[in-house]
Amino acid sequence: MKTSLVLLGEELDELSKIAHLYSTRTEFKNGNRKAYELARSHGVIDEICSHMEQSKNAPRWTKESLHDAAKEYSTRSDFLKGNPAAASAAKRRGIWDDVCAHMEAKPKNPSSWNDETCALEAKKHKTRTEFKLQSPTAYRRAHELGIMDSICSHMPQLPKTASSNEPNLTPEQLELITKELRSVATNYKTRTEFKEGDRSAYNKAHKLGLMETICEHMGAPKNATIWNEKSIRSEAKKYTTRTDFQNGSRGAANAARRLGIWEEICDEILPIAIPQHTSKWNKETCAIEALKHQSRSAFKQCSPTAYRKACDLGIMNDICKHMKPPSSAQDIEISKEQIEEKAKICNTKTDFKRKFRKYYDKALSMGVLEEVCSHMATSNRQRLSNEALAEIANNYTTRTEFSKGNRKAYEQARTRNILDDICAHMETTPRHNWDIPNITSEAMKYSSEDDFKRSNITAYRAAIRHEILNLLIPLMEKNNVE
Repeated sequence: MKTSLVLLGEELDELSKIAHLYSTRTEFKNGNRKAYELARSHGVIDEICSHMEQSKNAPRWTKESLHDAAKEYSTRSDFLKGNPAAASAAKRRGIWDDVCAHMEAKPKNPSSWNDETCALEAKKHKTRTEFKLQSPTAYRRAHELGIMDSICSHMPQLPKTASSNEPNLTPEQLELITKELRSVATNYKTRTEFKEGDRSAYNKAHKLGLMETICEHMGAPKNATIWNEKSIRSEAKKYTTRTDFQNGSRGAANAARRLGIWEEICDEILPIAIPQHTSKWNKETCAIEALKHQSRSAFKQCSPTAYRKACDLGIMNDICKHMKPPSSAQDIEISKEQIEEKAKICNTKTDFKRKFRKYYDKALSMGVLEEVCSHMATSNRQRLSNEALAEIANNYTTRTEFSKGNRKAYEQARTRNILDDICAHMETTPRHNWDIPNITSEAMKYSSEDDFKRSNITAYRAAIRHEILNLLIPLMEKNNVE
């Protein structure tokens, strides 16, 4: 339970003023939830709401009246439905269990599934998969009771094996699995329906390579390619890397894995596997990747991971020998007259460098930069001494004024870490805790919203943040009338 705090007289008055804006507690709570909760937590809600009207036909619930209301019902759910106001009041006052002590306890999870009913339900199904899909509640209950094996003894059970090549899988077991999966597959017209309807049977058929056998009745989709070893090899020759093959022809790549010829095809046709992850880039794979590009910039843009790894390994010069060397300022045929012509257009060196970088670099390499830039204005930025900064700071009474009045001096002092020393004489403005009572008290000093905003912007913003500005405006306007 929250500890009640003592409100100051001024704070109580402000809460009372806010409460008087409303005619009912519901309006007060909906209109200014924070002020309402503040008054309630401090135990003054009845005092500041004494002027409010009580809702018509709204009974004032006492402990005795709540007990009397609850006695009319035999279950809690009936009580909640029949008299929600009394039920809510009982919960709010923390006496819900007390007033409902006479009621019957209703089980939370009623279930009619027991050993007998689960067994009867299981007999309706031919497989465990069918049992799980068509009667999930009975299936889960049978698992919880530990009777699955006994009630499903009439169902064929699939061996838990990942591949038909497992030594533990006998021909009889494989035949049994095929028969079971075919019985499931016959319920569907297409492989897509099969996949969506029974994902576990579909995946098992894929792993065992039985899809073609059990899906014969479905027929091949329109324009579908039948993937065998010959067609897979033909498809793989269209690509240069395993990644491209996998992304470009996922059906062929997956078929190659199912048939167990993925590694064989990749070793023959795609001997070089470009790694997908940065951590697998090495000297060899970086060199192979670099051969695809004609310049370092193209290498960096198209294969940033390989480029960074090559830089880390220090092999850039070795693997980029075939690339065109980057053009330098010395290789550009520019005369001094052309440089002077461009420089005359600019007022500063910075402007010259930004607009005509090629000419700027050439002037720098020829050693004529100062000569062609002699007409340009020099920077008037000066470095002030610590004493000069202290003298400038003495002209201001707060750091905010100093920052706005002479930004350059302020930043130089901050960079040199002497701001505290030269601003020691300035006033420090304490941070104000703008809660609802303080905001209301501050707002009452002004006669309009504009006056409030102009005079104390932080309190004004706090009023917006607490969503009480619309409530304060009428009070301020009332001050103006008075």
